Amino acid sequence: MLRNLFLTLLCCLCFLFLSKAPPTLLAADIAEPPLYKCYPQVHFELCIPSISKGHKIVAILESASLLQNMEEELLALLPSFTQDPAPVIIPVPLDSYAEAALKEGEKALLKTHAAQKIYDVSAYFPAFIANNLNKSAGYAGPNCYNTALITSGILSNLEVLYSSIEELEFYLKYFFEEIKGNELQFGDLILYDAYGSKLHASVYLFNGLVFHKKGFHRYYYYRIIPATDVFKKDAFEWIPNPGRGEYLQAIDPTAIDRQKRYFRLRKNFEASSLHFDSSSDSTLSKREVDALKIIDFLKQNTLLNLKQSQVGTTMGFITETLSNYLQSEFSFLNNSNNLKLKLYSLRLKSLADQIFQSIEAVHFTSPYVNYPRVLEQICWHNNQYTRELVKLLFNYLDKSYDEESLQSFILGLNKVKRSECNLNLLQAVREFH
Repeated sequence: MLRNLFLTLLCCLCFLFLSKAPPTLLAADIAEPPLYKCYPQVHFELCIPSISKGHKIVAILESASLLQNMEEELLALLPSFTQDPAPVIIPVPLDSYAEAALKEGEKALLKTHAAQKIYDVSAYFPAFIANNLNKSAGYAGPNCYNTALITSGILSNLEVLYSSIEELEFYLKYFFEEIKGNELQFGDLILYDAYGSKLHASVYLFNGLVFHKKGFHRYYYYRIIPATDVFKKDAFEWIPNPGRGEYLQAIDPTAIDRQKRYFRLRKNFEASSLHFDSSSDSTLSKREVDALKIIDFLKQNTLLNLKQSQVGTTMGFITETLSNYLQSEFSFLNNSNNLKLKLYSLRLKSLADQIFQSIEAVHFTSPYVNYPRVLEQICWHNNQYTRELVKLLFNYLDKSYDEESLQSFILGLNKVKRSECNLNLLQAVREFH
């Protein structure tokens, strides 16, 4: 189906390497994937469990006398974290956790480094990194660009959605400054194959380590790895199964050697400059205000329904169709000289892709899917969401309504053949008398 083909093009990066099958190996010759990897720092080793083997960021010290040195080193490596109004941070001895609270990789660290001092230092890292390490977003959509934008500070920790390359480029142009690769600090954004496909982005941590998410699929996890390994297969990493409709684009592993660009968020950046407030944006026209309200409404409801996989069952397939039509309808936003309006236009594009992926991943990936039957189930829903969306569309089109006419319009949607669900909700409102 074209939907599956189109989905593969939405990912900012898909990591499936194609190669000839290796010669058959004896079981004894096959090395077990590591349960964790450690990276030497000055006063300690920083250890990261492998995927599904733990969520804690761990520091190993040769002796307890190095504890203060480790703390000072971490605070120096993570300077931006000290800007947050955080409480006093205390490293937690890893062996103080109940055994049930530790996963295989963390238990292995305690066993193999029994003579050393081992601490959980997750609290030194920004909340988004500490809370999401080795975890999935829980749904399809959030990609490498989105991860980089959140971690670098441009988006909030709650805006875990698909981010398009156009949205990323907007932020880089107006809110970042380009720096040299030998000037990297914590929070700087790395763009790979920067003059070509822009196929990946990560955020620099320190001493050659980065934080990233490989792609939009729900089974790609948030990881801390060396910057040189972003295109390599990770231990215990998810591998797509074409039998379940999971198809990912193959890439050339030499892409790591292509030219990279490096960006740092400008010091004068204020997150409030990116958000619409109808009470303070008095310079905007009614048409512009109504358009932004619709985009915010779609975004809020998408975020509300993502984790429960209910975008299709609450917002309906008509929302996917509508989000595509709105990109054309709201083209005047992108043509504006107002940066906030331009940004909302790009957010709508990212949001439309997220809605598509959410519905696709939950309802249409199986090779045995019965498309008419699924469409009949999720075409549209007579619920509060649909009613509020229709009200916003009426307002945007300057069409007056009351509860009676609103109910009449909603009932009229029953004429739509659900198994085809070719309804353009915007046009339906425009033609309603």
